[in-house]
Amino acid sequence: MKAKISEAPILRGPNWKLPFHISTYASNIALGVVLGQKDLIPYAIYYTSKNFTPTQLNYTVTEKVFLVVVHAINKFRHHIIGYETFIHTDHSAIRYLMYKPITNGRVTRWFYFCKNSILLC
Repeated sequence: MKAKISEAPILRGPNWKLPFHISTYASNIALGVVLGQKDLIPYAIYYTSKNFTPTQLNYTVTEKVFLVVVHAINKFRHHIIGYETFIHTDHSAIRYLMYKPITNGRVTRWFYFCKNSILLC
């Protein structure tokens, strides 16, 4: 177990026949994204992270999660355009917002951007 934990993650190139999976994470100060695929086991293709700007630090949790999704789509656009792609997030409010009216202008823009770009899981 110790050996597996201390190993560096190995990145693989994309298999263009498989769908892409983007896993997102938003903390209070930064975001993290992993682009991967699932063959027999899940594997990573690309990792990225970014600190929030002072303005973004004031966003609500839902806005931060949407910001991570928008960042991921923009970052991996050259990989995912034209291919089946799934976004994985641990924030259930995004699924709730898919079926409810949204009043916040920024979240509304991001929601329609994400909805038109890929499938949200």
